[in-house]
Amino acid sequence: MSLQEISHGEFKELARKNIQVKNVSRLCHAKPIVTVKWMFPGPTIYSREGDRVLINVTNHAQYNMSIHWHGLKQFRNGWADGPAYIHNALSRKGRVTREWRNNDVEEIEKQGNKLGLAPNTSDAHTINGKPGPLFPCSEKHTFVMEVEQGKTYLLRIINAALNDELFFAIAGHNMTVVEIDAVYTKPFTTQAILIAPGQTTNVLVQATQAPGRYFMAVRPFMVMDVQLTIDSKTATAILQYKGVPNTVLPILPQLPLPSDTAYALSYNAKLRSLNSPLYPANVPLKVL
Repeated sequence: MSLQEISHGEFKELARKNIQVKNVSRLCHAKPIVTVKWMFPGPTIYSREGDRVLINVTNHAQYNMSIHWHGLKQFRNGWADGPAYIHNALSRKGRVTREWRNNDVEEIEKQGNKLGLAPNTSDAHTINGKPGPLFPCSEKHTFVMEVEQGKTYLLRIINAALNDELFFAIAGHNMTVVEIDAVYTKPFTTQAILIAPGQTTNVLVQATQAPGRYFMAVRPFMVMDVQLTIDSKTATAILQYKGVPNTVLPILPQLPLPSDTAYALSYNAKLRSLNSPLYPANVPLKVL
């Protein structure tokens, strides 16, 4: 995927997607995976509200695939959210996966379909395609975000896992939630967020702690009475203050327990729209 130009409020061709298979190594295993423009995860297209974006997709992989625009509001367009090949545009050949599995994902899917079961549990979650140093052979497969003391950063967090709701936290830093799925929320501060599959959450993080290296960590939330196998291991990335050497050991955050339903309910209860007495949201209170 290449971003050719940005034009706000105008219609122009902005991006081209080239789907290719590339060998990638994670967790001491190497295998071919489907990538966009040889990148895992794929590149970003930047646009603003009101832009009209034309994306050309060329599939060079050996599989059929669909492009899933999760949560994007595409007015008067049937190729948006929903099931593959029905509400997602078909691109002949190819498939993309979001969690890391050591085995071939096509074979895992075939096995699941044959047995009538969900796909096998992933071997690791990743942050920007990297599982972090808590996994074997992963010291160099760790995403690092450098920050400057005193600045405030907007993090756009996307849960691209298949089925897992995820807790996410940054050691020593609170987050201010300002947006969920492209809808502004009443800002609130939290130590950890809960994000569902396919959901996006935007948070503000202030780099006001002692200069150092702080783990960003993610692990699944699972209700205890639901009998499903999940990947319960913790994936990590590093928030690193500018000028701090890589030899400094990062600090781990205090994530909620995987079965902490009380925290999950408390977090979701804080999600509120920008509705106010001056700017009310006239939502029907009775639905027939």
